[in-house]
Amino acid sequence: MAEPQADVAPHTSGTSSTSGSNAPQYHPSFSSPDAEIVFLSDDGVLFRVHRVVLQLGSGFFNGMLEMPRDADEALNNPPILIRDNSNVFAALLDIIYPHRQPPELDSLDFALQILQTAENYEMHKVTEIVKCIIKSRLDFFLQQPIELYNIATRYGWEDVAKVASTETLTINLHDPTMSESVKRLESVPLWQLVDLHWRRRRTFIGALNIQPTTGPTCNIVWKNIINWATSCPQNIGYNSHFWKGNVDIAPVLILKRLLAEAVDLEPWGGAIRQRSFLDKEDLADMWTHKCADATCRQVVFSKDRLHTELLRVLDLLPSTI
Repeated sequence: MAEPQADVAPHTSGTSSTSGSNAPQYHPSFSSPDAEIVFLSDDGVLFRVHRVVLQLGSGFFNGMLEMPRDADEALNNPPILIRDNSNVFAALLDIIYPHRQPPELDSLDFALQILQTAENYEMHKVTEIVKCIIKSRLDFFLQQPIELYNIATRYGWEDVAKVASTETLTINLHDPTMSESVKRLESVPLWQLVDLHWRRRRTFIGALNIQPTTGPTCNIVWKNIINWATSCPQNIGYNSHFWKGNVDIAPVLILKRLLAEAVDLEPWGGAIRQRSFLDKEDLADMWTHKCADATCRQVVFSKDRLHTELLRVLDLLPSTI
């Protein structure tokens, strides 16, 4: 975004729109004849704005309007040229004018243009209003979580940044389609986001280690997914088939590999959360695996219990910056 401009057009009257087909026309919402200041946007739209509104709503324009004008300029009142699109400038005026409805934001790109221009013009009210608008439609803007995270971290919206960072867990940051969005992030927010994704994957992969104990832990509790068998000679006090010969076998190792691959592609674990994930052909041997003890031979693993346990662990993983 270019620095705000205060150039004056020397040959264009600011008192009315001219009749030529290519002549600038006034914005319908900002054409009041009693407004003293005239602007011309970079796409050729004129704006009449009340001096007091600019002085109260913009530090930049307040300082500019305090500067003395020469006699000819004061008499002719030529438009002030600005390098802003008319839609962006109109949105700014909608916010700083009293008793006007705030603009509708249909994209985060438009919101960012407004915020950057408001920053140039020192319109501090605009930042808070745009934040309120975004929060009122948070579900809509979370469809672009990286872009929302970018805006939130730039403008210090910690609560929005945390929500957006959680939503990015449904995305693979290394996906080529995400590269342009990721490149726009500043270094510290980018590091925080990459660290969140890495911590979540690392914690989940670590959770796949053999762990017979129970309690509020991020580890897979294998006791929770192994069928109960009190009469099995290999029962070692957990009232189940938990013993190393059952949980350190090829089907379990395949399960660990598939789980690690899935969470690497999507740290949120959306695919794992689907019950159908456990129906993969590669896992078929796991659901027919029987206890090695000749006097038992009961099927060891419960698919339903495993799915419940995976959901429990996924919900305990780091989920925000």
